Amino acid sequence: MRWGSVIELLAEGDLVVEKLADLTTVETRDSLAQRFRRTLGFSADELSDGTGFTFPARLAVAWSRRPDELDARLRRQLPHLLEPEQELTPEVRTHLTRLLASTHVLPAHQAAIASRKITLAALAADPDNCAEVVAELVNEESAHYATHRQVQQEIAAFNNATEAEDRMVPSCDLYQRVIEGDIRRIARRVLGLLGERHDRNVMLKTLEDRLTARTTEPGCALLLSCINRRWRNAIAHSQFHWDTVNQAVSLDGELALPAEIAYAALRAFEIAAGFNAGVELALNEADKQNYSQPEPNDILAWDMEINRRLGANGIEPISMRRFQRTIRISVKPLSIDNLRDHLIGILQTRYRIPEIDTWEIVQSNRPDIVLKNKALDAAEGLVETGVDGHSYIHPHSAELVLYAEAALNCGQPAQQVAKGVLSLSSANILGEYEIFQGRSSFDRVSIPEAMVSTISRQIRGIRKTATLLPRPARQKLIDHANILHEQRRALHDGGGKALPQSVKFACKVLAKGPAMFPWLDSDSAT
Repeated sequence: MRWGSVIELLAEGDLVVEKLADLTTVETRDSLAQRFRRTLGFSADELSDGTGFTFPARLAVAWSRRPDELDARLRRQLPHLLEPEQELTPEVRTHLTRLLASTHVLPAHQAAIASRKITLAALAADPDNCAEVVAELVNEESAHYATHRQVQQEIAAFNNATEAEDRMVPSCDLYQRVIEGDIRRIARRVLGLLGERHDRNVMLKTLEDRLTARTTEPGCALLLSCINRRWRNAIAHSQFHWDTVNQAVSLDGELALPAEIAYAALRAFEIAAGFNAGVELALNEADKQNYSQPEPNDILAWDMEINRRLGANGIEPISMRRFQRTIRISVKPLSIDNLRDHLIGILQTRYRIPEIDTWEIVQSNRPDIVLKNKALDAAEGLVETGVDGHSYIHPHSAELVLYAEAALNCGQPAQQVAKGVLSLSSANILGEYEIFQGRSSFDRVSIPEAMVSTISRQIRGIRKTATLLPRPARQKLIDHANILHEQRRALHDGGGKALPQSVKFACKVLAKGPAMFPWLDSDSAT
């Protein structure tokens, strides 16, 4: 899309916010997952529980099971935010899903509408400035996430308090966290998009004054409605106490109930989320979500990218934590049916992610699956070029390397690991052979040709895996790869006549015993 045409997107007239009346607020004590299930019809099985940080990945996996239906549902409920033919990216879906689950529906949606308009106008007027403003905020993700963690803690303390007086400190802390955190950052972003750049250490009062000077801009007026300067100053300077006569908080002489303060904080919190959604919607609508934005230098921004990639690769993390140069991803118990998908998913996720040496898949009461960079680099060396010219890594070759790495790091002896690799390889060969036989489009010529490709991948995977093992286990893999090499030559030269020999050899290897999967229950590993 040409930048000039972005102006056309602004000529859509005033949006009818009365439509928002159809969206109902929900009980704030409901979990986010419960609200998502209510608004989009997810069942408990579809949208698994976990931390809020890893929610986008779980949502992406759930969405992939019925994307057309869920996209249509978003469009029906949010016509005031989406163009009819606008493509929905995973990031847009996440923002809109959270928006639908807002507990303060009207202001959150008003914020999204205002932010979308401001961002589209900024893209049209000065795309470079717009990119810089967005990049600045991306590189503050660590502070943003810390604020959210603190907000969760204050909400928990507020809900757990049994007496009104005990809710005073959590409600005041909650208000300060949101106003000094999210609202301050969003105010900087909005003013930056309007052409006023401010340093991250700018005082809230300065931002408030600049917003006041622009009250004709709906977004600025909405942000101002979040800031009660008297409350903020009283809390910041510890000028508040519990008024026992009125059973309320005295904020430098002004009385307010703890519930009122918490309500104002949560309203501001969701307005900030609405502003973030509006920016993402605008970038997506203008088809410029990747508009020359530099790579982030904030580690947490990279962790969020990992989270997005996990979801795109079908992995549903319960939680994810970085420990120095190790990333730990907790998942539900795996089975033989999805173990390979998780190994390959980590391989695809880690591409060009900095500052990580080790990837760990963690399951409750089971050994961790540990994959280090050396093995992941080896697996990446198995890249192929498809008929469309694009590069890809076939899971049947890469899984051999990843299985061996995980088994070695789990303490299996090298010889046992080598045996497991050959068992997996033989199972792949037999599995592909059965698939080819079942295809009506495959004839006596096609099957041998397809098997040549299958065995070629196994040879490359086995040889690459051998680099991870010490002798004599390494030599065992090399010798096996050499046998497969001769079988591949026979298939290439002799066609179907050599097929029985390849099948018989694979069966013989499997008869020596299956691969061991210490990360799976015995029932699921069979």
